[in-house]
Amino acid sequence: MNLYRETKWLRFTVTEKKPKTVVLDVRNRSHELLGEIKWNGPWRQYVYYNLGIDAQFNDGCLKDIADVLSSLNKEHKGK
Repeated sequence: MNLYRETKWLRFTVTEKKPKTVVLDVRNRSHELLGEIKWNGPWRQYVYYNLGIDAQFNDGCLKDIADVLSSLNKEHKGK
């Protein structure tokens, strides 16, 4: 697994490389898996998938997730 980005509270790790997209795990500082980011074909963009756990996010964590989504979507459109 390759680290994509690390913020104050979250780690985004590449867990799968597909021909045109990647899949990222989103984990907290305690290494608990919170969700994943992957390509959503019908939406034609990367989206965050909650893995059904009871997790709470503050505005900073949500901004970190949104920033990673924006970066991935921008990179994908540049291809």
